[in-house]
Amino acid sequence: MATPPEPESPNVKVAYLFVTFPVASQTFLQREIRGVAGSGIEVEVHSMWTPPGTPPWEPVPGVTLHSHAPGELFSRPDLIALEALRQFGHLPYGLGQALAHPPRSGDALKHTLLGTLFALRHAAAFRQAGYNLIHGAWATGPATAAALLGTFCGLPFSFGAHAYDVHRHGGDPFLVEKLKHAALVHTTTQMNVDHLSGLVPEAREKIVLARRGLVTLPPLEDLAARSPIPKAGPVRIVSVGRLVPKKGQASQIEAVARLRKEGIAATLRIIGEGPLRDDLAALARSLGIADAVTLAGHLPESAVREEYRQADLFCHSGIVDKEGDRDGLPNVIPEAMAHGLPVVSSDAAGTTEAIHDGKTGLIAPGGTPEAIAAAVKQLAGNEALCATIRANARAWVEENFLVSKNAAKLAAGFRNVAAAPSAIS
Repeated sequence: MATPPEPESPNVKVAYLFVTFPVASQTFLQREIRGVAGSGIEVEVHSMWTPPGTPPWEPVPGVTLHSHAPGELFSRPDLIALEALRQFGHLPYGLGQALAHPPRSGDALKHTLLGTLFALRHAAAFRQAGYNLIHGAWATGPATAAALLGTFCGLPFSFGAHAYDVHRHGGDPFLVEKLKHAALVHTTTQMNVDHLSGLVPEAREKIVLARRGLVTLPPLEDLAARSPIPKAGPVRIVSVGRLVPKKGQASQIEAVARLRKEGIAATLRIIGEGPLRDDLAALARSLGIADAVTLAGHLPESAVREEYRQADLFCHSGIVDKEGDRDGLPNVIPEAMAHGLPVVSSDAAGTTEAIHDGKTGLIAPGGTPEAIAAAVKQLAGNEALCATIRANARAWVEENFLVSKNAAKLAAGFRNVAAAPSAIS
C-alpha cells in the first residue's frame, strides 16, 4: 500500500513593519527579509514612514514592499476616526498604559505616535490582506503598530528586540507589555535573551535567538592568501560603524596615535557616517595623525568587502553611552571574521559571544586606547596567533552567522505562531 504524501505546509503570510525600509546602514535587515522569504514565508514589508530619497529596494521573490509616504499617514482622517470608534472598547486600557508608561525621550514619543497612527490608518486594509502574523522589526514604533494591528485585526503579533530599542533610555516604554502579549520575540544575542527574560521571565519560552548572517562566505583561499602583519607595520586597521557615541571610535584614533609614537606604522580607515564626523576629524588633527586616519563615509556593501580584503585587522571599540545605548553583537564583527581579519574588540554588550579572547579574536577591555594598542601589538609580527584566530573565527561564522541557518529559525517561529494562534495570550 502506497504511503500517502505528507500534506504541504500551509502558506504563511507575514506583515513585516519598519519605520523606514530600506535603510542604507541596515543591509543586515535586507538579508533577513530575503532569508525569511527564501524559507517559504510570504512577506509583505510595510515601510511606515518613507521619506523622499529612501534607497530603492531590489525586488525579491516572495517579498512585496509597501512604501508609505509621510503624507499618507494623515491623508484619511476618516479612516483613523472610524477605526478609533471601532476600537473604543480598548480606549481605557490604552489610556492606562500611556499614563503608566510615559515616553522617556522625544524619540520614544515619536515612535509611539507613529505606530499608533499607522495602526489606526491601515487597520481596515490589514483586515483584508490575509495576514497570519504581524511582525514589528524593532521594539519601538514597528512593535507598537504590530501590537495594535494584532489587536484590531484579531491576529497574533511578534517583534524584534535588538539594541537601542531595548537599552537606550531604558528601552521602549511599552517593552514589558509587548513582551507579555507578543506571540514571538526575535533577538540576536544571548545577552538580550537574558535581559528580556529578566524583564518578563515567562517570555523566555517565546524568545527566538536567531542571529543575523551572511548569504555567502568568502572563499577559504582568500584567508590563506593573507600576508603576515609586520611587527613594525604598516598595520592597516579598518573599522565599520556609524559615527555615534556608542561606537567609541575616538579610542581607535587615540590608539593609532599611541602605536605611531611607539614606532609602529599604523593607519586607520573608519567606514561610516554620522554626527561625530567633525569631532573625530578634529581629534586626528590634534594628535598629529590626520594623514593616518581616513573617515571614508558610508560605502556600499561591495566596497566594504574590498576594505576587508585590503586591511590587516578589524577594530571595534563599542561602549555603553550616557543614554544607555549599546550594540548587541555588531554584524560587522562576524563579517570581518568571515573575511579572515583578526578582530580587536571591546568587551561591551554582546561582542564576547563571538570574540573569545585569544581564540576567535582579541578583547581590548573597556575599548580603551591603551587596550586597543596593546592588542594590535600582540597581533603584529605574530603570524601563528593570527592564523589560529582566522581559523577559529571562520569556524564560528560558519556555525553561527549564515542567513540560511538563522532566517530559517525565525521562519520556523513564524510558522509555529501561525499554526497555533489560539495559544497566544
